[in-house]
Amino acid sequence: MQIFLASLSFSIFPSLGQQNLRRNRRTQVTLKNKSGLCMQQQHFYAPWLGFAHVNMGKMALLLLLGSLGVWAEPQYYKHSNSSTWEEARKHCQLCYKELVSLNSENIQLIVQNLTNDYWVGLREDLNATMLWSVWSNGDPVTFQNWYPGHPKILQQIPPTPTTPTTTATPMPRTSTGPEPLGHDHICRIELEDLCRNLTNITELYIYNGSEHRNEFETPVTEPQPTVTAEPEPVIKNPCTALLSFGMWMERNCSGLLPYICYEDRFFGSVNFSNVTLKSASFNWSPGPGNIDFYKLKLSGDINLTVNTSYLFTDISNLTQGTLYQIQVFPVKCGRDLNPQNISFYTKPDVIQTLSIKDVGTNSVCLSWVRPVGNHDFYSVEVVYSPNITCNSTTESCLVTGLSPGTFYQFNVYAEVKDQSIVGDPTNISSYTRPNKVVNLRVLYYNNTSIVLAWNKSEEVSLEFQVVVDVGWQGNHLLTQNTTSTNVIVDNLTPGTIYFFTVVPQVPDLTLNGENVTIPGFTIPSPISNLNLLSNESAITASWTLPVGNATQFNLTIQSDDTNQKWDATTNLTQYTFNVNKAAASYTVTVWTVVGNIKSESVNGSRYTLPVRPGCPSVLSKSNTSITIQWEVPPDLDNMTTQFLVTYQSSFWQFKSSSTIKGNKITVDNLQPGTYYNFSIQTVADNKTSDAVSITNITVPRRKNLTISIQCSSNKTLYCENANSTFAVFQQFQEKLKSLLEGNVYYLPLPP
Repeated sequence: MQIFLASLSFSIFPSLGQQNLRRNRRTQVTLKNKSGLCMQQQHFYAPWLGFAHVNMGKMALLLLLGSLGVWAEPQYYKHSNSSTWEEARKHCQLCYKELVSLNSENIQLIVQNLTNDYWVGLREDLNATMLWSVWSNGDPVTFQNWYPGHPKILQQIPPTPTTPTTTATPMPRTSTGPEPLGHDHICRIELEDLCRNLTNITELYIYNGSEHRNEFETPVTEPQPTVTAEPEPVIKNPCTALLSFGMWMERNCSGLLPYICYEDRFFGSVNFSNVTLKSASFNWSPGPGNIDFYKLKLSGDINLTVNTSYLFTDISNLTQGTLYQIQVFPVKCGRDLNPQNISFYTKPDVIQTLSIKDVGTNSVCLSWVRPVGNHDFYSVEVVYSPNITCNSTTESCLVTGLSPGTFYQFNVYAEVKDQSIVGDPTNISSYTRPNKVVNLRVLYYNNTSIVLAWNKSEEVSLEFQVVVDVGWQGNHLLTQNTTSTNVIVDNLTPGTIYFFTVVPQVPDLTLNGENVTIPGFTIPSPISNLNLLSNESAITASWTLPVGNATQFNLTIQSDDTNQKWDATTNLTQYTFNVNKAAASYTVTVWTVVGNIKSESVNGSRYTLPVRPGCPSVLSKSNTSITIQWEVPPDLDNMTTQFLVTYQSSFWQFKSSSTIKGNKITVDNLQPGTYYNFSIQTVADNKTSDAVSITNITVPRRKNLTISIQCSSNKTLYCENANSTFAVFQQFQEKLKSLLEGNVYYLPLPP
């Protein structure tokens, strides 16, 4: 905005008002503008402060001074229908604002291409305090361009004698500017722009002669003949016409001329409210003056025009999520004024079939079906997590930045480009998958129970599912749930491998976390019924399988005399240790082993046996005695070593033994023809060796035994049949054999 301060100084006028400048008087007008721009290029108006009318030959100057402001944006309308000034004004007031007011801003625009004279909004007397000072719209006159000699004064001016011609005589210049004159010779007017610097000052000199002089001259008066001038007729209360070449002239107001109306460009506003999926309400600013009606134009996917006399209207049957342009034209005298414009979106519709496509520990992938109507993109809101958002132009969105094992609610909206309105949300809830547990381990184990422990990866409260499978085949044993980070699994089988799987869970059991599995063994049970057998060079351990499972058995044998130790492993329930010392004490220890886990140990001690005798043989025999001899091993002393000789007959239920030194014995008082079993053992330190055996028969005393068999049968002549006799004899032979063979001597005879 440019602001100008105008000041007037009159050196010859006693008061403000119209002044006629006589000949030989010069008026100096100084215009000061800090920016160097012409004042006529500034937008301003000046309420009346002072007025000076200078009539010098054919030139008039009208100055209006005052405070400054900013114009609205005027629009000008030429009308070719000739009318009186009053008719023209009424039409302008009805269909526009007023007859045009002229100023330095619009004059050049208006006079372009004028072909006629036009009425403008200036009249001599419009109830103003001074003539020709106020336009018809009430604005002060700040600019004039009267035709020379106009406007005429209403009173009759008497004839004036012609003054002598003035001839200027050149005088020497004493300064760069005009020489100061007295108060009766000069009127000085200064207009100063206070908003710019004081560097540019333009001085305009207006003289009362027809010639512009740059030097001061001394007027010389020569006598001239006196001429009487006829007064021009003066129009009473005239109106102003703009001539086709741009100057002004007063005319009779009842004359017919085309006219120019003006109206400030209408700048209103239109607002919308109650926007729904398919409708909206609109209201707008009233137009200026007498508005016929308002024309609302809607454009978008459909084009619609609505005429109304109200300042509001509703529009329906729109498309969801669509951009529409609204223009509201005030219609005045059949003319569309400057439209009020606004754009708006209808509300997008809700999305359809929202579902969860995939769930991770830190993300959830959502998918849906596009809504009815239009939209520009989708936004996903995570309830109670304002920093987590997801925008997408497709019907899916991967929401990231979530916390594992946490419950979330997702609202999905259809959005428009400028986000001025949003559709109603469709929501869905989901947990994220929890992270897998860490540091799963076995804290303690025994024969029938195992204690597990682990750490959880997040601070949220979770439930853990513990799955127990048996053996390498993974046979399911049990499942139990806990909210703790440790669990005791009991009632297990000793010596068994188990696989323990821990699964973090959220209430939605379809969203379990990743499994973590470790093996674990129960301690195997110890063996039972350990039995040790020995001979002179070996000890054999045997036992009963433990309760539960056993993969193998670890054994150790240790000499009690020398502490020498031997280890062994077997998957059988018996093992033989070969040792190098007879009649020595050894301790055998046995463990049950599963994996790398041993049971409690079971042990026992046993002596190795003395060295057994050599092979026995019969030296002689009789009806009642048998002499036996055996070899003596090199490790034994033949003279000092004792031998235990045991002999027996199962037929006679007879058993006896003798301990002797030496390697021969004769056993008497035996039964003739009887088989006897002889067992010889070495005796040392009250221990006996394994036995060597021999069986032999005493010399029999032969006797004939006649047996008569009587046959009786209820069948006729059965006993007379030879076959029957033979069959009976065969049965008797079998019975006799089972009783005597191998025990006593007998010789069956044929029948």
